[in-house]
Amino acid sequence: MTDPFSPWQVAGVVRLAPLAGETTMSFVNRLAARYNVTVTGLLSAVAGPGVRGVWGKGCLVGEVFLASAVRRRLASLCQVPESHLSRALPSWDEGTDVKANGDQLNVRFASGSTVSAVMLGCRLCTAARTGAPCSARLYSDLRSRICIRHQCWSLDSLALDRVTLVEGQVSLAGLPEVIRAHQRLLPMLCRRGSCESAFAVAQAVVASWWGVGRRDEVIWPARLGRVCADLPEGEVAVLARDVVTYPEAVAVTTVLCDRLWRQRVLEDTHGQMPHTLAEVPRLLTELARRLGRPWLVEQLASSSAGALFAWVRACVRRERGAVPEEDVWAVPVAHRPRGLAAQLRELRLQHVGGAPVGGGPSRAEQAYQVGLAHARSYAARHGHLAVPKYGRHEGFALGAWLANQRTGVAALPVERAQALHRIDPWWNGPWPVFWRRTYHRALVHVRKHGLVDATAGFPGTSLALGEWLYEQCSRYDDLHVGQQRLLADLGMRRSGSQ
Repeated sequence: MTDPFSPWQVAGVVRLAPLAGETTMSFVNRLAARYNVTVTGLLSAVAGPGVRGVWGKGCLVGEVFLASAVRRRLASLCQVPESHLSRALPSWDEGTDVKANGDQLNVRFASGSTVSAVMLGCRLCTAARTGAPCSARLYSDLRSRICIRHQCWSLDSLALDRVTLVEGQVSLAGLPEVIRAHQRLLPMLCRRGSCESAFAVAQAVVASWWGVGRRDEVIWPARLGRVCADLPEGEVAVLARDVVTYPEAVAVTTVLCDRLWRQRVLEDTHGQMPHTLAEVPRLLTELARRLGRPWLVEQLASSSAGALFAWVRACVRRERGAVPEEDVWAVPVAHRPRGLAAQLRELRLQHVGGAPVGGGPSRAEQAYQVGLAHARSYAARHGHLAVPKYGRHEGFALGAWLANQRTGVAALPVERAQALHRIDPWWNGPWPVFWRRTYHRALVHVRKHGLVDATAGFPGTSLALGEWLYEQCSRYDDLHVGQQRLLADLGMRRSGSQ
């Protein structure tokens, strides 16, 4: 190869096979290394001069999309049929929208933040396949995340900036439970079409417990201590999250995938929308048993937000026919595990004493805090948050604001849901607001005159309130378990007596 920057019209002098699931950028990078040229130089040679858009190490996390003529020339250079490259490289054929502009063949680059997650392939497997000690980057996949043969976990490749690339592998020699969990998951991935989606839900559930200082949690700290040697000091708690919590994520996945447990969720909730996870006690007990954490039942019972709560509600809505099956496995944005790249940036800024970019509250957060302040003021005056939909408080449309929060309660960030729960535990009860407002009038009556007497026809109550109380008695068994609990405070039990 005498002129590396002129287009070749003949077959290449080296043969380089792609790896299954490899990014096109990774393959082009390895091919350029074999020809001893830069990525830009190689692409300029096959696409013509003027190729731009590749900077620093961060480009290796991104992707490159090539026009068909460029793909043909690259296939000739690496001496591999295009059909084989198309099967091995997931993004190889995605460059159909890249068109030739005259004689100039276009090449389009995408940064790491705009493509699917990329991970470092097992170094030993890559060396065995390529015959050289080089790195390859694959699209993140559950099956290839762990190399059982070489007992290693591949971290996602994170481009923090144009010159900083964070990636690596974690040895699992001291974590046999992670290997065993992966071996249990692999058959499930082959048998069940929804397993990968269920794992995404389970990972969100487990990741929400990470970083929460639970006094009873002893398994994760011990496991974290066994992976410290392979990760940069000071960043272990961020980079090791997924590998440390992997066995628990697999255990939760096995429960969520089991249709028997979905059926038990529906039985426990009686097909009604749950108010808290306490209404699915068998699910909580099973999760605690499989995770080896009996104290988890009490911790989760009061939860009315989060990925697990959203999944339970989606199961009920699916049974009602309100949502398609795929919505059961949809993880709301607020409950997805926070990106490791963003956490690393913040961590490094803290180390150098810098302030995080955009550290002030967003407009959405400011608007939420305004609504929350009005909610506190209303609850202090009325004792509840059962505001009519079009009700206003101090000029603020509090009823509409609360209605919006209730509608999206499954996707509400946990801290926001908890803030409203502290003001009024029944703020998002799955029943009409009118029911709660009437109940509150009955509660005021009880505080003044004592418990109601159903057998005597609710003496001392107004006609409207008496009729409402009688209606609750007549349809008591059809009421939500939360409504039955509230009526017990009025003196009304299943028999209808005080």
